[in-house]
Amino acid sequence: MELVTSRDYREREAPEWYAAAILNSVLNIRLAIKRGDADFTAGSAVELGILITEAKDLGFFKLAGAMGPANRKRRKSPYPLLARHLFRNYLGETDEYLFNMVPTISNDDLPLGRYKFYRDAVRIHAEEKVGGEWKPVGKPLKLSAFRKHMTEERKRISR
Repeated sequence: MELVTSRDYREREAPEWYAAAILNSVLNIRLAIKRGDADFTAGSAVELGILITEAKDLGFFKLAGAMGPANRKRRKSPYPLLARHLFRNYLGETDEYLFNMVPTISNDDLPLGRYKFYRDAVRIHAEEKVGGEWKPVGKPLKLSAFRKHMTEERKRISR
């Protein structure tokens, strides 16, 4: 507290003063617990709560919380679009057949809206056109994950 007051941080006005007072209160509580003084511990805990509430009401805790990473909006997966396209164009076919209907890397890709799809030996990849360039979107799908998208599409169509 001496260091804080020597630097002209005013009592109950500066965040530095509240930080020092809170730390001092925590130290007093720890020492009282070691001594076994329950009455002093309870009184100091109430004082600590009052200090924290005052500091929060003055907005001193908002700065630390606002400095975290920005919230990002979760992107929608492009694979339901692929499942819808394949299901409508190839009715009654198996999931393995539909998986193999996606063009391989050596062939032309399958453009759907702003996405294009292609597959390698075991995965389907999706890319999105951003600023004139194609960029990968989402995780590549194996056959097992592709089956889940196809099942969801069949359920959606049957409703």
